[in-house]
Amino acid sequence: MNNENMRLALRFFSLSLLLLPATLSAQGIDDFFERFFQQRPRVQVEAAPEKKSSGEVKLDYNVHMDYAFVNNEFDRSSSFFIPTGTIAAARVSPYIGLKIDRGELGRHRLMGGIDIMKNFGENPISWGAETSPSLENLALFREITLWYQYTRQFGETTFNMAAGVFPRHLCGGKYTTAVFSDGVRFFDNNAEGLLLKWNREKSNYEVILDWNGLIGHDRREQFNILSYGECYLKDWLQLGWQGMFHHYANSAAARGVVDDHFLNPFVTFNFARMTSMQALSLSAGPFLAYQRDRRYENYDIPLGADFVLKAKKWDVGLRYEFYYGEDMMPLFGMTDNAGIAYGTNLYTRSGAWRISKDGSPSHYQNAEIYWEPRLAEFVHIKVSAIAHMNKEFIGWQQLLILTFDLDALRDKKGPKTVVKNESKKSQFYL
Repeated sequence: MNNENMRLALRFFSLSLLLLPATLSAQGIDDFFERFFQQRPRVQVEAAPEKKSSGEVKLDYNVHMDYAFVNNEFDRSSSFFIPTGTIAAARVSPYIGLKIDRGELGRHRLMGGIDIMKNFGENPISWGAETSPSLENLALFREITLWYQYTRQFGETTFNMAAGVFPRHLCGGKYTTAVFSDGVRFFDNNAEGLLLKWNREKSNYEVILDWNGLIGHDRREQFNILSYGECYLKDWLQLGWQGMFHHYANSAAARGVVDDHFLNPFVTFNFARMTSMQALSLSAGPFLAYQRDRRYENYDIPLGADFVLKAKKWDVGLRYEFYYGEDMMPLFGMTDNAGIAYGTNLYTRSGAWRISKDGSPSHYQNAEIYWEPRLAEFVHIKVSAIAHMNKEFIGWQQLLILTFDLDALRDKKGPKTVVKNESKKSQFYL
């Protein structure tokens, strides 16, 4: 097989895995795994009685709030991997729209909203010579969102689709920093494109098409296909994946296309139900990437192995990650034809995945200790400290993350499922 055929085969393979949920039904995937592993019969689930609906149009609304304090201290490694600095900001996103509940035929929503965001410390008020005159109150109104959403129950599967400019909190994937850095996760909080999501009692899958770049003079045309899936074969055994297919194309000033593809299939052994722990699990899986600047013939296929240990008791947790392998960001330091560095313009993942300063294979570790109290079903708060190491200690972070989502509190009508034996309903802590 020549090099070009090999490249095409690798790209086809990675894209096929990312689109797996769209090509197989959730019922088919679960039934295959169930037969293969001879899983015990799943808890009997039946559709809840549906109310007759005339399709009346009703007002719908939601309010979502994010607060983030992320302090990065990486002077020890000269900020080579992660820049030293602080994210301190809050964002409130009110949404309003229309809802049509058709009972067994599903629920339709047409929503719109706006992000109101403030970076702490930036004020239009003069303090000596330092002013921010552009930050009048109206400048705090940021991105407008508008989307259509459809939800319907198909047997034991809840299908959800969103199209338009929609908030990422509609997605369910647990993407790690190998896909999104802390900064990208907070500031790029909306996707522009399409979401397809399938949820079942013991599995969930999603595919996201995010068109995140319109061609401009320096702005590259680009899109990202993201996918996440997980399936519990046993109470203690889970298979899953996270991945991205990133197409980074031309700008008016710089012709050329870059391929940035990443896939991380994993297996998780969950021991929490065998103990009194809230969480106790071990995950392992390979990292596979395909990296190519099409201006050149050569390409990179970085490989590595990743292991994650999680433990949690009394709302206090520990997460330890160990990776050994190659640089997952080999094009980071390169420039395009206009002299603009790829860097964070190309990569959305954390710079820690550059692994080593000289580009050689090495190990990377991070250890997090956190407190995650459960205040309410519509509020999530997490306080943590994370130390990062490769061949040496490279820096650490302190984080305080808080989210509020009104939809989690409201009684949402539409497709629901009822578990007959509540005592046997699985509870998984990830």
